[in-house]
Amino acid sequence: MHATKHFPDISANILCAIAFVFSLLFRLKEVIVAIIAMCILVQFIGQTIGLLLLAERKGQQHFTWKMNLFTLPTLLAIAIWDFF
Repeated sequence: MHATKHFPDISANILCAIAFVFSLLFRLKEVIVAIIAMCILVQFIGQTIGLLLLAERKGQQHFTWKMNLFTLPTLLAIAIWDFF
């Protein structure tokens, strides 16, 4: 975390460096689309794993909604993402 601004500065710097390298290799439009898609996918996978861990630790009674086999679509989505 940044000392005074409190944001993840190391990951922001790494993302900027990767974007810079790719902008030298590819067209800028392709780089922007790829970075946005990568951020969305990483965020989705992180939230999905977080939900599974929360359900495992707190149990089903913690959630106000009830869905049988709710882990199946999330695991299927992760498996499909890993396949591509």
